[in-house]
Amino acid sequence: MRLVRIFWTAALAAGLALGQQTGGGLFDAIRKDDLGALKSLISAGAAVDARGPHGVTPLMLASAFGSPEAMRILIDAGADVNASNDFGSTALMWSVYDISRARMLLDHHADVNAATKAKETALLIAAAGADGEAVVRLLLSRGAAAGAVDGNSRNAFLAAALADNSGLVRLFLDRGADVNSADKAGDTALMGAAANGNAELTELLLQRGARVNAVSAAPAERVKNGIVNLGNFTPLLLAATYGPAKVVRLLLDAGADIHARDSRGATPLILSVTSQYQDPETVHLLLARGADPSLKMQTGETARDWAVKFRHPGVVALLGGGGAPPTIPVVFHEARDARAAAAAGLSIMEKTSSSFFQTGGCISCHAQNVTAMAA
Repeated sequence: MRLVRIFWTAALAAGLALGQQTGGGLFDAIRKDDLGALKSLISAGAAVDARGPHGVTPLMLASAFGSPEAMRILIDAGADVNASNDFGSTALMWSVYDISRARMLLDHHADVNAATKAKETALLIAAAGADGEAVVRLLLSRGAAAGAVDGNSRNAFLAAALADNSGLVRLFLDRGADVNSADKAGDTALMGAAANGNAELTELLLQRGARVNAVSAAPAERVKNGIVNLGNFTPLLLAATYGPAKVVRLLLDAGADIHARDSRGATPLILSVTSQYQDPETVHLLLARGADPSLKMQTGETARDWAVKFRHPGVVALLGGGGAPPTIPVVFHEARDARAAAAAGLSIMEKTSSSFFQTGGCISCHAQNVTAMAA
């Protein structure tokens, strides 16, 4: 639910790489925070709006990675605060994770409503950050359009909810945001709160009229091997996977459909046992409210099959696992000590990590990031 923040973090990292590739000159001085060299280069006639790869300017690089002092030197030397790169990004957009940098640019007439080619504005980017409340308030006070939407129809209110920022969600609601607004993927604020396990925000959104049985869009993201089968989520489906039970209970009390299915045929009960973070309280709650443990996914797996895979004793007992074999065979390897098991698993993950993109056609969070963290 935080893909916007991930995207911009990656974009800024790419900007640093651009500065490194440019080498020498203003970019190198900014990257090293060598203020003396920066001043000398400008005095010698270096163009303060020089363009690096993809149109990145020195001020953009300084706004994200340099020091505020480097930014001020460039601005005082006449740098264009509204210059944009090939993607339409501006220095203000690159500065929104630091309120002092953003304020400096705004004080020098940065365009608060400039938009990228993907229709991202500084406000939308700041709202997608879990710690962006102060900057968002600053941007709004300087005339940022609160109702702006990006190319995926996501507004700042929705971005804040998906980023788990309760303060900003309340702020936008008080300014008249539509509690049931959704982006092109059908994601709503309540889905974000439920997926993030935020009981306080879930309760607030329900009180403000959020639709408890809203359904996200059907799978549509196509990669090399076809459409990624993720979609048709409801708030309860998203909450059930990781809980906590308090969020699940809030949704059920509000009338959430306990038999809802996602695009894979998974029910809230099935999703509640599909991770290593299984919570017996959540499983018990779903069963007590009438969840059917016999329902199967498209793959033929039941909630009990998933419970047996992870072998959480409390959960297996709740689902009547006993000693009977699962419906779908589960392979368990011989017992190993922790180091040997980790080494064996990592060797398999590394093979997948290096080949997944070529064979699957998408980057895949589980194939790259998890492997790196495990290593």
